[in-house]
Amino acid sequence: MHRISKQSAQNAQEHATIALRHGFSIELRGKFLQRRDEPTLQEYGHFIEDYGQMVQQYAQESLLYSQSLHKQDYSTKLYGLAVETHVKATEAHIGAVSMYSSAIREKLLARKKRSL
Repeated sequence: MHRISKQSAQNAQEHATIALRHGFSIELRGKFLQRRDEPTLQEYGHFIEDYGQMVQQYAQESLLYSQSLHKQDYSTKLYGLAVETHVKATEAHIGAVSMYSSAIREKLLARKKRSL
């Protein structure tokens, strides 16, 4: 049976913890946008909040897998699951950043139109 190193297990756990914090931050950013006066920003805020919750969900799964590694003799299969769910958290994070960039772009275009 193949095994991963204790360092790899620890790194997976640290990365999952960081992703979890990022998910909370993304969710809060979405909630902030929902409190704005502009309906478009509010809509983006809902999507961003959802992305933040997705990041948290996948990060939590990754964290659980990585925390279980020492109990499962540092199994490569379990490590693969931790990495796979971390990748999903990262993809959701990218989606949130893309959505936030779109919200900023729309806000800037609206300001530009008003100033003309």
